[in-house]
Amino acid sequence: MAVISNLNTIKDLLRNLIEQFDQAHSLISLQIQCVVRQQLEELNEHIEHQNTVNSTINSLEEEFRQSLIIAFNSIKVKTKSYSLTTLLPYIDRSDEEIVELRDALKDVIHKTKSKQVHLLQLLQFAQEHVAETMRAIFQLSDASSTHYKSTGKKALAPISSKLINQTV
Repeated sequence: MAVISNLNTIKDLLRNLIEQFDQAHSLISLQIQCVVRQQLEELNEHIEHQNTVNSTINSLEEEFRQSLIIAFNSIKVKTKSYSLTTLLPYIDRSDEEIVELRDALKDVIHKTKSKQVHLLQLLQFAQEHVAETMRAIFQLSDASSTHYKSTGKKALAPISSKLINQTV
């Protein structure tokens, strides 16, 4: 087995990526709760925090790619694909930690993507519900609707104004 000079760095980066994806998963769960509870200010805070976590993940991924390149260069192996899967055959088989870290990262990425799909579905449902509500409000004053005065008698002229987000 060739000695990979930066294997500990790769392991540390995998641990950090797992931690960041786990944090992203938790933040998405909090965002779902905020959408359901209609807590827009708290939702915005979680979105800002999510953006910071996503930026950190992007930086860690780039650092991980660079570490893989360094690892392949240190064992003098040429490859078209700098990936952990391609590197694993060159790592001592007794080092199970790297495989466990890879599996843990795959798992947390899958859970995070699944949670993100749930959030997107919830937001899409909410958007459709708002659109339907707005259509229903606008249809209240169309020409086919019967309008009444406060006295209970039919209004002679149809009411065409719509009071949405307006003060009377």
